[in-house]
Amino acid sequence: MPDLINTLEFEDQEVVYLVLSVAIPRLTVMQTRCMLLSFWGLTQELIGRILGVGQSSVSRAVTDAFAEIERAASEIV
Repeated sequence: MPDLINTLEFEDQEVVYLVLSVAIPRLTVMQTRCMLLSFWGLTQELIGRILGVGQSSVSRAVTDAFAEIERAASEIV
């Protein structure tokens, strides 16, 4: 995965860090695990097998995590 954060201007990096610092504590354990494994490039199917849940559960967890990140962003930006 490319180091995307370094392609941003410093001010934008600060916003990303701030949004994530607000959003991450709000995520459930499942959402956090699914997001981390997704960031490493694993498919939802493989994540489900690793975590012992169905692909639909992984999809829902990722969708809900992104929604929480979006809520945090709307509070900050």
